[in-house]
Amino acid sequence: MFRIRRIYDDLRPVNQAAFSQLRQILREQFPLLAQRDIDKIPELLHNPRKQGFRSVLYVAEDGRQRVQGFALLSHEANLTFCFLDYIFAAKCTTGGGIGTAYETPLKPDDDNPPYLVFDPLGQPEPLPGSAARRIVRAILERRYGDLCTPEYIALVVNSFPEGPVALRAPRCRKKAITETRPSTARHQRIALVVNDRHDIHHVRERGYVEAPVRVRTLLQELEKTSLFAPQPPRLFPERAAGERCRTAADEVCTRAAC
Repeated sequence: MFRIRRIYDDLRPVNQAAFSQLRQILREQFPLLAQRDIDKIPELLHNPRKQGFRSVLYVAEDGRQRVQGFALLSHEANLTFCFLDYIFAAKCTTGGGIGTAYETPLKPDDDNPPYLVFDPLGQPEPLPGSAARRIVRAILERRYGDLCTPEYIALVVNSFPEGPVALRAPRCRKKAITETRPSTARHQRIALVVNDRHDIHHVRERGYVEAPVRVRTLLQELEKTSLFAPQPPRLFPERAAGERCRTAADEVCTRAAC
């Protein structure tokens, strides 16, 4: 079991411990990553105006507060896009675009060109070239301005067409399930209750957030198993919660008297 929580700074001792483990994960997974890039992560949270992004950091921890993975996200409100800087899993736990010059190496002899992966998050509209140019320019200038020359940035940005951006076909496609599963009697199925009013459920103090597109995807896969029996949600009056609390309190008092 693990929990996901958001880290806002490195001031609290529990966050300092998480940052220490986070740095270790980066050093293990990417030994060639410059130390300055690792050390600047806390600054991204403290000073969003310097980079021109609002940085959001989530860590996944087990019951002993050992970091199992983390994700660092940059949000640009004016251009309405997010950029996933890092997403890593601890060492013990462990595609791109087409028709543009984003894959051009920074130097002619480089053998590790950059790639840009785009996720529309379920939106049906294609990505316009004009929006792609603004987004890519913001990423290269604000996040990698110390590495990319103005000429390189202009080359990449101007390579996006005026019309919709053409995306490369997925390298990996989900295979259809063909094996036959034994049918499960209805009385043996697990009751599954999904309240559509909870499509987005955000518990800030626990750093938990869910998106409707992910909820729908999970439900589609669960339905294929025939192990669950969907049940409609029921509404209960507020007094039901009070009655339950009083019942629990009476039970505690009874046990104490014994």
